[in-house]
Amino acid sequence: MKKAAFFDVDGTIIDCTIGVMDMSDRVKKAIRDFQEKGNVAFVSSGRPYAFLNKELLNFGFDGFVLGNGAQVLINGDTRFFSGIDNNIVKEVVENCEKLNIDYCLQGEKYSYVKKEFKRILEYYKEYDISNDFLENNFELENINVFKIEMFPSDERGCEYCKSLDGEEFNCFKNYPGEVYEMYPKKNSKGIGLLKTIEFEDVKLENSYAFGDGRNDIEMIETAGHGIAMGNAVKELKEVADEYTDSISDDGVATYIEKNLL
Repeated sequence: MKKAAFFDVDGTIIDCTIGVMDMSDRVKKAIRDFQEKGNVAFVSSGRPYAFLNKELLNFGFDGFVLGNGAQVLINGDTRFFSGIDNNIVKEVVENCEKLNIDYCLQGEKYSYVKKEFKRILEYYKEYDISNDFLENNFELENINVFKIEMFPSDERGCEYCKSLDGEEFNCFKNYPGEVYEMYPKKNSKGIGLLKTIEFEDVKLENSYAFGDGRNDIEMIETAGHGIAMGNAVKELKEVADEYTDSISDDGVATYIEKNLL
């Protein structure tokens, strides 16, 4: 019976916080062996396409669930896209401009950030984010956005970002705590998983999700098998069905080798 596996990126298969930008050889082999049995493997990330490094893009995943479930990309084709209303994007951008907040508008293939936003560009550079899919010249009317990242310069800016967290949107500091991420609550990695297994004709009980962070909770709860990494946050471990080793001990490979091969 065909299975589908979904892998969060940061803290699950790579660890940018300590400069580990590629999967270990053991993890790569385990995922390839899983695929060779007729199964499918997907990255599931809060990142947009523009923030995926070459190692992930070139590995051979069957597709990507991006922007916390806002986009499902299968074999290079976008099969699902759920963006933010353009009027809301314009309003947030206007407020960011007034409050001296650097921002990045994230979309289907490209993400949009002005050249003068040095702080957020330097932040991205630290995490090995390429400029290949970053656009500097853009018109708000002509782009579709599913997530906005904001880098406030002072407490007033931080308070504005916090105010965006409410009934319609999530807005919180991402790990390790420099940039605020704003995205619609209607989007989640769980929704992205459901869309993907529908397209791939995989039963829910044959879906496996691996994660470590707060934005993995819906995915872990939705999957037939929700697996928390050993280094996962407490909130994720509380909702997980199963557990594996930490990323430093190749937790993804440990689980696949033991249970899926």
